[in-house]
Parts: sequence; C-alpha cells; structure tokens
Amino acid sequence: MPMNHTGFFHHIGTFLLFAATIFLIITDISAPVADEIALLKVKLGSNANGDEVSFGTFGYCIINSGVYASSLPGLYLPNENPY
Repeated sequence: MPMNHTGFFHHIGTFLLFAATIFLIITDISAPVADEIALLKVKLGSNANGDEVSFGTFGYCIINSGVYASSLPGLYLPNENPY
C-alpha cells in the first residue's frame, strides 16, 4: 500500500485544524479589543454605574448609555471594583 494514499481523512483533519484556528482568533479578539464579541455579557440593573459589562480574554468593557469605556490589563481581578 503506498504511503501517499490518505483518502478522505486527510481533508477532515485539515478542516478541523482550520476550524480550531478560526475559534482561536475569535477568542483572542474578544472584549476589550472588539466590544461586540464577548465571552460573557452582563446586563446591569438600574442602580449600577453602567448598562452592560462585557468580559473577554484580555479584560472587560463597561458600556454606559452608549459611551464605551474599556480597560485592557494583562489580567483582571473580579474582586476589584472597576467603577
């Protein structure tokens, strides 16, 4: 049996590698790099300082009545108050 006869499985593996690369790119450009893509979005109540908080891979975004404020730290601590 020749070594270059891989059949259809070669194309399945190529597709899975391509799909994994696309998913990695999407998670890397999540909030605050792109505010529309987030790993977690939290809609805040009327007593909060903002309307919505979006958490991403590299930080968080606070959306206040259409005004976009973001932070891009190396990591974020959930116990700190961002307001």
